Amino acid sequence: MRWIYCHNHSMHFYSNFLASPWCMEEYLHAHQKVVTKQKNYLIPVLMEDLNQDELSKHPELETYIRTHTYIDARAIQEEDIINLTKEITTVRKRIRYD
Repeated sequence: MRWIYCHNHSMHFYSNFLASPWCMEEYLHAHQKVVTKQKNYLIPVLMEDLNQDELSKHPELETYIRTHTYIDARAIQEEDIINLTKEITTVRKRIRYD
């Protein structure tokens, strides 16, 4: 069963993500890093539809998805998303050090 996949600064959200306390803890930890470092390190990648009723029970995640850039990958193959997030990480590193 897939809930979440993390690669550096992206989190891949699957439909059963919201039901997992472990996944929510991972999200909250990543979000805390964003808040404390005041940088947009977290890029949500929606792999499947999230249950809106369940999402409304987690206002911090609902707000983050609504107010930040995310990748809607519901129609894209997962392997392509992994490659995309690696590229995003590479570009961010170049920007940070240039």
